[in-house]
Amino acid sequence: MLLPPFSGVGPVVNTDITDSKNFIRVDHSMRVKDTQRMYAVGDSTNLRGAKTAHLSVRQAEVAANVQAAIEGRTPSAKYEHEISSIIDEGGRDSIYLHKRLWTDDSGDVSEGRVWRWAKLVQEKTWMLTHS
Repeated sequence: MLLPPFSGVGPVVNTDITDSKNFIRVDHSMRVKDTQRMYAVGDSTNLRGAKTAHLSVRQAEVAANVQAAIEGRTPSAKYEHEISSIIDEGGRDSIYLHKRLWTDDSGDVSEGRVWRWAKLVQEKTWMLTHS
């Protein structure tokens, strides 16, 4: 699979909050660096690695730190940037991949039928909680 290179989003291109590729610079609490009470999530951020919907949802949960900032509290939620994926070909050879992107560990890869079942359960759970 080939993916075209990502670039930053239009409204923030060439502003003080973006890096050289026009992605918004964020810290581990999804706060925009060098700003007060500003957060960013998803494809607009400068986090290296995949830009997936799963990660955007997790980032948004952390960016809810904005409530703490509004109330004058220190934001406490931290984001763990990782890849977690099940590659399912429909049989016994499903593969699970997990890699934390902010560490030097090599990640985990596992193969087996259980990952197909895990993916089906996760999909049903997602649909029940988000529909």
